[in-house]
Amino acid sequence: MSEHTKVAQLFQTPAEELVKIKPPEWKETFSDLHGEDLRLLSNSLIQLSVLAARMSAYIDARGGEGGKDQGHVEAVKNQNLRAEKIRAALEFQHPKADIDF
Repeated sequence: MSEHTKVAQLFQTPAEELVKIKPPEWKETFSDLHGEDLRLLSNSLIQLSVLAARMSAYIDARGGEGGKDQGHVEAVKNQNLRAEKIRAALEFQHPKADIDF
């Protein structure tokens, strides 16, 4: 498979599917690609990880952990706090990026 075809195929793969690539396949899958292409793929996975952490915090606050629903407003606060911690750990230049819904 050519590098162009390989890159196109990877870019068309949703991040939710990329994470299903098994570690023994990483070397072959991500070798011989341009660094900028790899960074774009990495960014999509980073965004997925932040979203997953946000959703987890929201669900926990709504009763997923401990069984007590803290309500939507508190759940939104919790997911923003979790996202800030995750974004800081991932070395975002601006870790605080609250969302309100």
